[in-house]
Amino acid sequence: MLAVAVLGPLALFGVAVLAARAIEGRWPALGEFGTSTEYTTLPLAGYWAANLLFYGYGEEIGWRGFLQPWPQRRRSALTAAAAVSLVWALWHLPLFWITPTYRAMPAAGFLGLYVSLLVGALVMAWLSIAGRGGILVVALFHAVFDTATTTPTNTKLIPTVTGAAITILGTATIPYLARTRESELPVEVSIQTVA
Repeated sequence: MLAVAVLGPLALFGVAVLAARAIEGRWPALGEFGTSTEYTTLPLAGYWAANLLFYGYGEEIGWRGFLQPWPQRRRSALTAAAAVSLVWALWHLPLFWITPTYRAMPAAGFLGLYVSLLVGALVMAWLSIAGRGGILVVALFHAVFDTATTTPTNTKLIPTVTGAAITILGTATIPYLARTRESELPVEVSIQTVA
């Protein structure tokens, strides 16, 4: 699962690059791969480490480590993921007053953000279960996906195509998550999530 967590977002990025090339007729500028327009003073390795520590582990300890297992004790993983997505959206709400890219979004942008967080919560719930409840898999996926989709390029197609791919993947997890409950998870996951 660790390979899926790291290579999955990079493969999605690669598909998005190819789609941008096919649609726009030119290769996206990739010289800044993995950098950030928000944290320009951090060296590349520092940005990646901070992304993994703060966005990967920092968020996923709360979302999949604590919040996902709580409603999943009595309900399906699908219901739990949907509940997490609501809290996750509220968590991001202040960014509409803080971050320039969020402030530039129209009011309907919050709805788009919510849908992306909902399908992200579905994918992360699936990864968490497949990773036997460990945080490492979802933290790596979260950090690598964020890094790949926020890489500054000369096209808006990369985040659009990767977002569409995650939406398809998230939708595909619905039947599995709908029938998965904590009582059906491996013993290690049930023990780990209760502790």
